[in-house]
Amino acid sequence: MLKKLRTFTYIMMYILAATLLVAGCSRQPEKEMAAASVAIDAAVGDGAEKFAPSETKMLQDGLSAATDEIRAQNGKFFKDFKRAREMLLKVRTDAEALKAALPSKKETARINAVNAGKTAEAALAEAKNLVARGPRKGMKVHISDLKIEVQNLDGILADIRNRINEEDYNAAVEKAIMVKDRASNVSGQLKDGADRTIPKKSSSLNIPLKKEAGKKTPAKKSGRKKK
Repeated sequence: MLKKLRTFTYIMMYILAATLLVAGCSRQPEKEMAAASVAIDAAVGDGAEKFAPSETKMLQDGLSAATDEIRAQNGKFFKDFKRAREMLLKVRTDAEALKAALPSKKETARINAVNAGKTAEAALAEAKNLVARGPRKGMKVHISDLKIEVQNLDGILADIRNRINEEDYNAAVEKAIMVKDRASNVSGQLKDGADRTIPKKSSSLNIPLKKEAGKKTPAKKSGRKKK
């Protein structure tokens, strides 16, 4: 009798443990979802979308995938949200790590923008120099068009400085690359034709006459008169 009682007790303990386990797995991961969402919002608030757009998208995709997993489990009779909890924990951990790394990413983006702006400024300065000197003789260049182009690039360069001050570093880099390319194109037009002068025609006086075959060159008459 005692043996049967012990066996019954073990069975009941097993059933209770299994019930608690199932209950725990079937519980909706509402707290985990809220924690993951808060972590993403905190990273976005610190500029994650601007300075780490690809990582931010991965976080949002991870949250969306966890939501889909929860929806799939809700459609089952025996629900198991273990995988969804693991997914949400990863999203939260990655979001917190991204938020911590944002100051470094922001500084890197600033340095890249400043350097790109300096490169564009140097290219434009060279173009201005060449335009101010003007084309050399014989160069087929519309200098008035190049002057207008340089003025336009000057305005864009000012906008690049404003973008950097506003921490819009990606846009600043894109504009700086454009200015550098267009300024280099202006310089290239003036450099390519720098030594292209109109060639002088060869003078016929410098070309020796060729003797025709079979014909003798007439002898020159002497200036002396016969007595």
